[in-house]
Amino acid sequence: MKRISLICAALAATLSMSAQKALVDEVKNDVKANSANAQAAIQKIQPALTNPESAQQAYTWYTAGDAALKAYDHLRALEGLNPAGLTPEQKKTAGTDLNQAFEYFVNALPLDQQPDAKGKVKPKYTKDIMKAMSNNYREFQRAGIYLYESQDYPGAIKAWDNYINLPNDPRFADAKITADPDTIVGQMMYYQALAMSFNNEPDKAVARLRDAINSGLNDMEIYQNALAVATQAGDSAAMIEFAQKGYDKYGVQNIAFIGQLINDKLNKGDFNACVNYVKQALSGNVDSETQAQLYDILGCIDAEQGNNDEASANFAKAVELNPNFAKGYFDQARMVFNKAVNAWDDADEATRQNVLTPDIKRACSLFEKAYELDDVAMSSVPGILYRAYYLIEGEESPNTQKWHNM
Repeated sequence: MKRISLICAALAATLSMSAQKALVDEVKNDVKANSANAQAAIQKIQPALTNPESAQQAYTWYTAGDAALKAYDHLRALEGLNPAGLTPEQKKTAGTDLNQAFEYFVNALPLDQQPDAKGKVKPKYTKDIMKAMSNNYREFQRAGIYLYESQDYPGAIKAWDNYINLPNDPRFADAKITADPDTIVGQMMYYQALAMSFNNEPDKAVARLRDAINSGLNDMEIYQNALAVATQAGDSAAMIEFAQKGYDKYGVQNIAFIGQLINDKLNKGDFNACVNYVKQALSGNVDSETQAQLYDILGCIDAEQGNNDEASANFAKAVELNPNFAKGYFDQARMVFNKAVNAWDDADEATRQNVLTPDIKRACSLFEKAYELDDVAMSSVPGILYRAYYLIEGEESPNTQKWHNM
C-alpha cells in the first residue's frame, strides 16, 4: 500500500506540474498571438506564480514578465493613437504593468542561473531580460509619472526607484545601462520625494530631496518644497539646512527661506543675527505684507530686549504697511495694555482715570480690531478684553459682559 501511495503522490505532482506548464504555455501563446491579450494574460498566469513547482521555474517568471511588458507596450501604443491620451485608470494600469514586469524578471534571473543535471549553467532568458530592461530604462520615468498622476503614490515611488537604481543594480550589470545625466535623475528624485510626502513618508521625502539637491538640480521651487516637507516631517535641522541653501542661492527672492532663518535665530535668542536677517530681507524687493511681518518681528525683538518705544514704533509701522495685519494690531495693543496694567496698582485715582484708563481703552480698540481681522489666530483676545473692561468699567459693564460670553 505504501508503494502505491507513493506512486500516486508522484503521479499527482507530475500532473500538477504539467497543468501549470500548460497554463504558462497558454499565456505565452496568448501574448504572442496578440498584445491586446497581455493584460488578461497577467491575471491568467497568477496561479503558476504561487504553485510550489512552477514558481521554481525561470520560464514561469519570464513569461509573466514578458506579458506585463507587452501589456505596458500595448497601452503606450494606445496613448499614441488617442489624442486625449490615456485615462487615469489606464495610466495606473500601465505603470503597474511595468513595475510588475521588473519584479517578475527579478524573480526569473536567479532561477535562470541554476545548473542543469550535468552541473552546467545555461541561461535561457537572462539575455532577453537584460535587453528588455535596457530598452525600457527610461520608460520607468514615464511609468512613475503615470502612477503619480493617477495618485498611486507607492507605485510611483517604486517606478522611480527602478529608474534611479537600474544603472547601478548588480543584477542588471549585463544590461550595460548608462544612467541619464545627474540633473535628469535629480528631477525624478524630486518628483519621487513629492510622492513620498503625499504618501505620508516625510522622513523619506526629506532624504530624497537632499539627494535631488545634491544632484545639481537648481530650481527655487525645489528648495521651497524641501522646506515645506522638512516642516511636515518636524525635522528642524533639515528645515534650517534647506532654508540656508535656498537663501544662499536665491536671497530674499522667496521670503520663506530667510523667514525660517529668522525664526531659528529668534528661538535661539540670537537677536543680533535675527535683526541682521530682517534688515537684509527689508532691503530686498518684498511686498508690503511681507514688510509688515518683518517690522512686527523687529518689534518683538525690541520688546524682548525691553526697548518698548522702539517696539511700539515698529508695530505701528507694521499695521501702516498692512492695515489687515491682525498680529500687528495685537502686538501694538499688548504694548499699550501691559504698560498701563503694570502701572495701575501704584497709580493714584487721578492717574488711573486720566491716563491709564484711556490707554487701556485704546488697547482694547486695537485688540478688537485684531480679533475682527482674524478671530482664529486671535482666540486669546476675548479673555484679554474681558479682564481689561472688568478693570476699567466693572463687572456689570456691557463691554465686560459681551467679552465674558465670547
